[in-house]
Amino acid sequence: MARKTPYGYTGLLNLLFGREMTVKKLKTKDLKIGMYVEKAGDLSNDPPFESRNFFISSPNDIQKLIDNKIGEVFVDTSRKADVYAPSESEENVETFEVELGELAVGRDVPVDIFWMREQNDNRILLRQGHTFSEEVEEVCRGSGINIVNIRVSQRKLFDKYKHVIDSERSEQQEKGYSGKYLDNKKVEEYHAFKNNYLPINVYVIVSDTKPPFDIYAIEKEKPATVLEKDAFVGKDRFDELVERNIEFFIHKDHKEAFRGYLLEHTQKSRDTAARAAFVREGAKLLIEDLAENPRSEKLINDSKKTIADLTQVVLDDPNSFRGLMKINSYDYYTFTHSVNVATLSIALAISVGVTKDDGLHDLGLGALLHDLGKTKINDKLINKPGKLTDAEYKTVTHHVTLGYEMLKENKSIPERAFHPLLEHHEKLSGRGYPNKLVADDIHLLGRITAIIDIYDALTTQRSYKKAFTPFDALSLLSKNEEDYDRNIFTQFVQLIHKQET
Repeated sequence: MARKTPYGYTGLLNLLFGREMTVKKLKTKDLKIGMYVEKAGDLSNDPPFESRNFFISSPNDIQKLIDNKIGEVFVDTSRKADVYAPSESEENVETFEVELGELAVGRDVPVDIFWMREQNDNRILLRQGHTFSEEVEEVCRGSGINIVNIRVSQRKLFDKYKHVIDSERSEQQEKGYSGKYLDNKKVEEYHAFKNNYLPINVYVIVSDTKPPFDIYAIEKEKPATVLEKDAFVGKDRFDELVERNIEFFIHKDHKEAFRGYLLEHTQKSRDTAARAAFVREGAKLLIEDLAENPRSEKLINDSKKTIADLTQVVLDDPNSFRGLMKINSYDYYTFTHSVNVATLSIALAISVGVTKDDGLHDLGLGALLHDLGKTKINDKLINKPGKLTDAEYKTVTHHVTLGYEMLKENKSIPERAFHPLLEHHEKLSGRGYPNKLVADDIHLLGRITAIIDIYDALTTQRSYKKAFTPFDALSLLSKNEEDYDRNIFTQFVQLIHKQET
């Protein structure tokens, strides 16, 4: 069915302003594209599929209702996708063709938009002055409408509109954006999401409990509630969440409730995956706390204990710990990346024979702290949904020295733990930063972290690009063999091979 669209979207506010909600019963066969279904079927019975609050975006939506023997629906006549269910015909209108993608989502159109159903049969889709909203675009795409028509008499209006849109998109491209992020609104929505939601591992949820926080998933690029605060989670509900195999999030307003739940329930679970998830989620919260209070010796000592726990997780199941870690897949988050790097660095160090006496725990601590300096750089650069410009890249490289400055006065951090932090961007070839160290000038712990840092970055999904597969990431790194320690890299390839088979 079409996407459920919650109240509050800009386009719908424009539509609903000043109107009363009117729900009418309608025969399913009389539905039209663009209508908003409040509920399908008898109010006392729920059909065996999502059947409330959706737009009819294609003939398939209507047919699905009919196939499921839904004879009547309740339509909210005050809510429409601003699309005329293409039935209003205007004969003898001279038009020219435009690709749907030339229209800017979220902007008012200064012209009438038509759909040519057949030769010389123009059907009005969107009136001049209405908003080309996400809902309108969805209805068009769902109906297979990729080309629309505009009156020849309105060409000058459209050319002026297109010039403004093209100029904005060109400016965005110069800033490193592409795809949907040529739209400033999409960039702002992305930053708002990143600033307000935190990814969580589903295995922190314990059966037969009531998590005191809402849980969200991404649906149609927007957060949607999948589990309400204080809702009971039985075994079947838990299994259902796990089987969805997607990323889940909490709102930052619920972070402390989430922390309390970890300590009260997840920490006490006997399930191996839950214990591993507890260690990882706790580590992410610790790093965030350290960003606010880097001189706290207590937090560093707590981090040391977390590293010992992470090490034990790896030692307990060296061939499959990566699966238990549930590597982040939706998008890059600094704190998630930090825990990934710490976990994989520990695993690789064990593979190459590093022991506790050699600095195994110091490596883990340094890897956990390696990107702390990014918290001192503008979020909009760190989380930019696009390629950094040269000037932006130079600014971001300062995170290494910023992290060191934040932590150098903390007496609880062993000296060896600074090698991963200071050297994770150094390369044996001398082409790294910040100090352009060469070969033997780079410590063993720094060499390990350097490989893991770039590998995790490559294999993590970004909003503007797909994640590399492990094979593709390793293949890419192998083409720069002069940058990385060959023996350590070979061990890492073998380690990842074991994890993937």
